[in-house]
Amino acid sequence: MHKVLILIGFLTVTACSGGSSATADAVSDTGLVSCVHDPRVTPYQDGWKAFSADKSVQVTLLSADPKPPIHGTNHWHVRISDEKGKDLLDLPVDVSPFMPDHGHPASVLPTMTTQTDGSWNVEPLELFMAGVWRVTFHVHVGAIVQDVEFVLCVEG
Repeated sequence: MHKVLILIGFLTVTACSGGSSATADAVSDTGLVSCVHDPRVTPYQDGWKAFSADKSVQVTLLSADPKPPIHGTNHWHVRISDEKGKDLLDLPVDVSPFMPDHGHPASVLPTMTTQTDGSWNVEPLELFMAGVWRVTFHVHVGAIVQDVEFVLCVEG
């Protein structure tokens, strides 16, 4: 009977995780989700830079409130620039937070607001579950959309 319960528990966990790989959110002995050792994530730091695939657009995470980002409401302050470091101003930019392991977006899409110094506020950034989040900035440069991604861990 004990082996049957273990097998049922394993099958339940596998089914709930969508059969995802070992990089999916790990649950610690305390029941908290921890993904800090996931090879996809980068630990938060002020000045964190991410680039579009062709390196023509750079997004710099100047600061986050709170830091590191948490399960709940977050506010980011970013700078968007080209490959030469020139600020990209007055371009359409939107951001989409997404949980790749769970296959769903955030329930609230943040608003991008340009600041007088050329930076942008991103709020509210609702990271409503613990786990791996991919926050993608879609920067519309003419007819081309350049995607810039931050992959982070929200513990909880």
